[in-house]
Order: sequence, then C-alpha cells, then structure tokens
Amino acid sequence: VIESIASIVHALGAPGLEEPLAIQLLRCVVPLMLLLHSTNKDKMLQFANRCGRFSRIYKGIRRKTYLQLFAALALKGPDGVAADVLESAVQASFKASQSEEDTEDSCKAIAQEVLELFQNKVGVAPVLEAIKEQRGLVQTRKDERRRKAKIRRMVDVAGAAESRMRKNVKKRKAEREKRVGSGKMSVTRAKTHSEAMFDD
Repeated sequence: VIESIASIVHALGAPGLEEPLAIQLLRCVVPLMLLLHSTNKDKMLQFANRCGRFSRIYKGIRRKTYLQLFAALALKGPDGVAADVLESAVQASFKASQSEEDTEDSCKAIAQEVLELFQNKVGVAPVLEAIKEQRGLVQTRKDERRRKAKIRRMVDVAGAAESRMRKNVKKRKAEREKRVGSGKMSVTRAKTHSEAMFDD
C-alpha cells in the first residue's frame, strides 16, 4: 500500500499531467490513503504533508489535483481523517487562494471548496485557527527573506547598486511605455471580461 501511494503521489506531480489521468489516479489513491490512515496514521500524514508541499510548489492541473485530493479525503473519510490532514489541506488551499495569476482561478475556487468541506467536517474554529497559523508562517518566511536580502545588500554593495540600477531602468521603461500607450490602455481597462472574449 505504501509503495503504491508513494508512486501515485509522485505521478500526480509529473509534468504534462492531464485531467483524465489525474482523476483516475485520485480514484486509486484516496481509498489507499484512507486505508493507510487506519493502519499507519503517521505514514499517511507524511503523504498528506508531501501533497500539501507539492500543491504549494506546482501550478495549474497539478496544483488543482492535489487540492482535489484533500477535498476527496474530507468527503470520503471519517471526521478523524479531516482533522488529521487539516494543516496540510489549509497550507495547500492558502497558497492557491493567494495566487494573483488568472490561470489559477480554477485552483482558487477548489481551494475555497476544500476549506468549506473541512469546516463542515471539523468545524469553523479549527479551520480559522489553521489559516491564522499559516498566515503567520507565510509572514515569517517573508520577513526572513527580507532579512537575508538586507544582509546581502550590506555585504555586496556593488551588486546591490547594480540591482538598483536595473530596477530603475526597468521602472523608467515601463513608465515610458505607459505614457506612449495611455490612450489605448484606458480603452482596454474599460472592457469587461465578456467583451474581451469576443476580441479577435
């Protein structure tokens, strides 16, 4: 069982994964993970954590599939399973919900569904607490990255100056392009999504 789950979890993150295959893999892995939960909960939670991590790393169909895995675990499993994988599910859902890419809109919708399913299973309070913890972890990581970047700038003064110059050049170029195409841009902004669908 463990080897089968490991291979399927890995396959769900394979480049070029297509939805029909993803659905078949989900139908295979969910019952196996629920079975493993009843015999070796710690190992099952390791797989859940791995799926949560992959969901944060990958995008598109792969992220969507890992989110669907958590939805299926909440739907098919007893309340105890949902409570045990809550942290991993929230981590995956939080990342998807924070994406600013239009291509990730379907993932955002599924992420919201996952959170609602877990609220129905374990209650609103545990889910909100898990979201709060995840938000804190994300902020901690951001602060750490900023701190390391500040140290790098202090150590590598020349590199920091070169980086600032590149940013300024890029900013000035963007401002010039915006001024040149300002009339066109105002028309584009006025269009609705429905109108944009009929553009040639």
